[in-house]
Amino acid sequence: MAKRVPVMETERLGEASLEELVELLGSRYRAMNTLKALKKVEVKTSEGKGTFPGILLFQRPDHLRLQGFDPLGRSVFDLVARGEEVRVYLPGEDRILTEEIDTFPFMGDGKALLKLTDLLEVLGASGGIYLDPTMIPALEKDQMFYVLYLFFVQDSRAALLKKLWLERVHFRLVREEIFDPGGQRRMTIFFDQYQKIEDQWRPFRVRAETQGAYELSLDYSEIKVNPSLG
Repeated sequence: MAKRVPVMETERLGEASLEELVELLGSRYRAMNTLKALKKVEVKTSEGKGTFPGILLFQRPDHLRLQGFDPLGRSVFDLVARGEEVRVYLPGEDRILTEEIDTFPFMGDGKALLKLTDLLEVLGASGGIYLDPTMIPALEKDQMFYVLYLFFVQDSRAALLKKLWLERVHFRLVREEIFDPGGQRRMTIFFDQYQKIEDQWRPFRVRAETQGAYELSLDYSEIKVNPSLG
């Protein structure tokens, strides 16, 4: 197992240009081709809370598998996503869902539902941020953070797609805001409890908040970078 290195926050703040930060995020994204992780997933809504342990397998560019288990270790679901194609197998019902999968059920103290697209967004962000070359970046600096704005052009107008907060010691991503086409913020993702694995910083806690709908948390207990998934 890769050695974990505690995060030290007493080091001197660094300086970086817009081009350097874009290249740094790109190199971090390219450094991970596959990922295997053990995690606990928790969803909180006004209707209740759902929690389950799971195994995440991820392969670039867009192949993701998430297996969820009950407290006795029995499989509850097996979610496979490749690009726009998504399949969910429910072994308890011996049923495969392949179409119109909008919300996803979690059973805990109550029944909690979240959008499948949100779950996939947060799982994907755990493995790094992809900077589409068609995005237009801009940079802002304050005392503790760099804030990277990512715009896309639509109908000759620039619209904000994402805002990324990077701390200025190791330039790790600590916050991501995602906006809808109308410019309204629809999700905020927080990255915390970083540990160094094979010379790359990886967040062991990822927490997402949607606008008043629910909160989704991923707590990793083990992460393996670039393992063989064959």
